[in-house]
Amino acid sequence: MDTTSTALTPARAYGVRTVLGGLLVGLTYGVALRAWMRLVSTEPEFSWSGTGYIVGAFAVLGTMAGLVTVARVRRGPRTVLALRLVGIVLSLGCFLAAGIAM
Repeated sequence: MDTTSTALTPARAYGVRTVLGGLLVGLTYGVALRAWMRLVSTEPEFSWSGTGYIVGAFAVLGTMAGLVTVARVRRGPRTVLALRLVGIVLSLGCFLAAGIAM
């Protein structure tokens, strides 16, 4: 029996679906946030780089949430803690970016 098979087992399919689901939720949330910012802004001109940053940052956070969910099912508490710490560090760029000057 070949133990290095790359076949999509039910466990791997669950992991892939969960991580991609987190990515999709993050992308959707980032787009919704950017649309909301455009609606409530007094000057609705936005740069593509800013839009890409917001959508990308929330896509990364959604992906991290998916990874943590998979790790909770498959791995031990140390892996979950490590992934959560990485997610927290990555979220600092999102939640402290423009508002830090205020």
